[in-house]
Amino acid sequence: MNDPNFKILFFTDSYPYSSAAEDTFIEPELPHLMTAFSSISLIPKSSEGEKKDVSNGIYVDLSLAQLLMSNCFIAYLVHNTLLSVTSKIFYREILKKPKKTLHPVSIVRLILFLGTAIQTKKWVEKYIISNNIDFSKTIFYTYWNYGTTMGICFAKEIYPEMIVISRAHAADLYEEQHNPHYIPFRPEIFKSINKVFADSENGKKYLLTQYPEGDSIIRLSQMGVNVQDFITASSNDGIFRIVSCSYFVTFKRIDLLILGLCELGKMRKNQVFEWVHIGDGPLRSELEKVANETLPKNIRHSFLGILPNPDLIEYYKNNKIDVFINVSASEGTPVSIMEAQSCSIPVIATSVGGNTEIVTNENGFLLNESPTPLEIANAICTFLDNPSITMQKKEISRQNWNEKYNSEKNFQCFVQDLVELLNNRKKGIM
Repeated sequence: MNDPNFKILFFTDSYPYSSAAEDTFIEPELPHLMTAFSSISLIPKSSEGEKKDVSNGIYVDLSLAQLLMSNCFIAYLVHNTLLSVTSKIFYREILKKPKKTLHPVSIVRLILFLGTAIQTKKWVEKYIISNNIDFSKTIFYTYWNYGTTMGICFAKEIYPEMIVISRAHAADLYEEQHNPHYIPFRPEIFKSINKVFADSENGKKYLLTQYPEGDSIIRLSQMGVNVQDFITASSNDGIFRIVSCSYFVTFKRIDLLILGLCELGKMRKNQVFEWVHIGDGPLRSELEKVANETLPKNIRHSFLGILPNPDLIEYYKNNKIDVFINVSASEGTPVSIMEAQSCSIPVIATSVGGNTEIVTNENGFLLNESPTPLEIANAICTFLDNPSITMQKKEISRQNWNEKYNSEKNFQCFVQDLVELLNNRKKGIM
């Protein structure tokens, strides 16, 4: 039962608004938070897109989004630049990391990060005073370890009794997901924050390698998805069906997947394949065009766009799927793979990030970090040519989800960690 005094301020990119497509990640967690916190305030950075309905006891505060948002990127960049260049921290960061920061892309990233942090700090200070925040009963929780987290940590320098936590997933965890490889102010955040929850063992080890002094604050907290009351059927009509699900951005390497499917179609000219991709993003129109122009006729394909989580699960329930594939260059632990495994869909994935923890050659197929199109095609053929082995992998996929990525188990442990932080604050242990 939730504690009538415990409150959580939950900072998101856009949830409950749709622009950041966070519902798949956040919605399974909310019911578990509600068991321990009587009040949950969702505080998005952006209120663009369609608004999702939220449960009673969950409130939406748009005041930070109203402060940070701008209809004009140039005006937004100029505003953040003025905030940053008048801060000593800006120059201190450049002096500490000149090789990383003195690049046009890095400078812009630094400016947007710091500008967001400065504005968030002001917002937090005002919020604390206006709402008479009791720090012994309140957690400041950022879903992504970016500028918002830094801004809250700035405020924590003024109010050291604040409890600040953050998750860390992929682009907010691995510097290699950025070009140049640079995430601003990571040591400064780790100096102030109470806990950072990495979503994979690989992510935890990565952070500890870079920041060994963070041993007491870096924790593993795997994500999870809900149990499904069905098992996705395999094809029985001679067509082999492949599904992928991701945002259309460079590091997801949908272009490489298309090349692999081209190779597959040429290798097996008499076999009909269907490839369905679920997701949206800035590269969608470009990659749709590439697929339309290059995939052979025996590779039927369709792009479904973003599916809300209930619709995605309905798709897995009502359609035959033989294999799920992920060829990303970098990953945390993809919720999309958890969802597939919860429906008994075996997975092909690259050996990057948390993929190596969720996918094995027992429940799927692990490609190397940078597979060739031929290697991707051969991996798919492994499933096509060995239906009995594929059925075994389907069963083991479901078992793997239940053992490691069952939301009921994982989010309960996460909530217990948060309650322990509050209880320790009451006892004066922190």
